[in-house]
Amino acid sequence: MDKEEIIEKLLAGEMKLYQIDKFTESATEALDIRREFIERHSNCQLDKIADYTLDMELAFAKNIENPIGTVQIPIGVAGPLRVNGEYAKDDFFVPLATSEGALLASVNRGCSAITAAGGANARVIGDKMTRAPAIKTESVVEAVKVKQWFEEKFDELKEIAESTTSHGKLVKIDPIIIVGNY
Repeated sequence: MDKEEIIEKLLAGEMKLYQIDKFTESATEALDIRREFIERHSNCQLDKIADYTLDMELAFAKNIENPIGTVQIPIGVAGPLRVNGEYAKDDFFVPLATSEGALLASVNRGCSAITAAGGANARVIGDKMTRAPAIKTESVVEAVKVKQWFEEKFDELKEIAESTTSHGKLVKIDPIIIVGNY
């Protein structure tokens, strides 16, 4: 299937964006087709996000689904920040990518204050990542049932989660019930 056929199927709703990769020879080709479809569908030009230096094949393999390009974000630097760590002991400059005005100035003042006070004491306590998905239920009774289900199915969920990555392990699920209308 060529590019035009793929775009026509997308426009007709006969194909999903993630399916493009099955019909292309590279992630970059799929990216270009996906972006062109979005341009046609939305009647807009996305030529600026097509100009990039990232290895999109690598990014697609590890970091992003349905890529259409990249954007540039200004990077500033704050510091130095003195760190008194177990593994890192030095004055560090901290790069921050942001479009928020005055953020770097605020962070820089914080770095100056911390450094003037002798530095930040740091230790690695746990090498882990947390996630906090929320599940809304109709009542606290239903919430308790969901909590119990997670506790009962932990081993099965652990196996499923760990089958999706070689980089992580599911260590625990810690359900918390919050009552209120959020």
